[in-house]
Amino acid sequence: MHDEMSLSNAVEDPRPPAYTCRYGGRSYYISARMMDGIKRYVDQGKGVGDFLQAVICHDLWGAVGHADDENRDNLPAYCAFFHNHVPADCHGSREKYKAWIKKHADAMDQLDKDMDELAKDFEPEPQEQP
Repeated sequence: MHDEMSLSNAVEDPRPPAYTCRYGGRSYYISARMMDGIKRYVDQGKGVGDFLQAVICHDLWGAVGHADDENRDNLPAYCAFFHNHVPADCHGSREKYKAWIKKHADAMDQLDKDMDELAKDFEPEPQEQP
């Protein structure tokens, strides 16, 4: 329990919350600053910080231990968001977290190879010197 002297260690973000939900008669939210990291993870397979990684891996102890005051107080929003709006194969365990990142890294490696092959078609022909 926090007393009146407790200061939030959350970073101020002037943007409105990116996601809100209600549970048990109370509103919870995910801030825009945190949603940025979630989107990079889901869309691009980018790694995230300790708090989000714990949330993604369904590690309650880790999430609470790494959360700032704002995120700890809004954990139900993270649960609702991941359960309702994120592909099931990218959250739920550390193995799923690692596999999601690897899947995106492998896709990027393949894209790089494909781009290199395409670039060969556009390399200029060697010019003969007179």
